[in-house]
Amino acid sequence: MVLRNLALFEPCDEGVHYRVRLAGSAFMRRYDRDISGLQLSDFVAPSDIEARAADLDEVILRGEPLIETARVIKGEKTYLTFESLQLRVHAPDRCTFWVLAGMFHKDDA
Repeated sequence: MVLRNLALFEPCDEGVHYRVRLAGSAFMRRYDRDISGLQLSDFVAPSDIEARAADLDEVILRGEPLIETARVIKGEKTYLTFESLQLRVHAPDRCTFWVLAGMFHKDDA
């Protein structure tokens, strides 16, 4: 049940871009499609890419978790409320780091 809430982000092009190695179904709920294999620029609004990449960079550089509460709002209606958790993890080569992200919707049982 927890795996659906996880995604793995790999830095590409010397940290300029990030690719989603795999993503659980909770991310499909947020982005309305499977984001596995996509780059941030494929599913994040252009105005938000720099901030998203900076968050991932910070997690890798500092090695400290990043925890946020987020809301998707349109007009006066809140469509989603969720908490996200990002952790630095070793890549398979055990030399570089990736980011393991968790997305936990407020209404998940």
